[in-house]
Amino acid sequence: HSEVSELMDDVSHEEVVEFVLWYRACLWKRLQLKQEATGKFYLLHFVNDLQDIALLSAREPRFFKALGEVADMVHDLFPCMSVKNSMVNVGWLWRALWSFAGVFLPSRVLNKVGICGASDTREQDISECPYLMQLGIKKDELPDFLGGSEKVPLGS
Repeated sequence: HSEVSELMDDVSHEEVVEFVLWYRACLWKRLQLKQEATGKFYLLHFVNDLQDIALLSAREPRFFKALGEVADMVHDLFPCMSVKNSMVNVGWLWRALWSFAGVFLPSRVLNKVGICGASDTREQDISECPYLMQLGIKKDELPDFLGGSEKVPLGS
């Protein structure tokens, strides 16, 4: 589905919660295997691509209710899994609204979410994003659809 409202018309709240929990469990298992193989502690950095996401249509209350429910469960089921969520390909209106919302959000939320400056990674260098730089993520390590050189496997 390319529209969140269409997705929520086709699936139930419970199915969305179940899928997102399943996906997080898969990520958690992959993270554990990598930690066991290397002996190092890892955290995930999620990059949310907002390319061609309309501000109004993206705000689907049913979807965000399901994600909120998952967030509460994930916090307890998979502690210390993610360090940061970066949003890329964010238009000026998204950035302005985030700045405004930042006044009202708790610091724990503000510390986990970052808006990267590139509004179109097909034309701008995403490696200038301070959140990616902080974690040592280089442009060539990003997926090709974000301007990097990593090919994303089909079906992932």
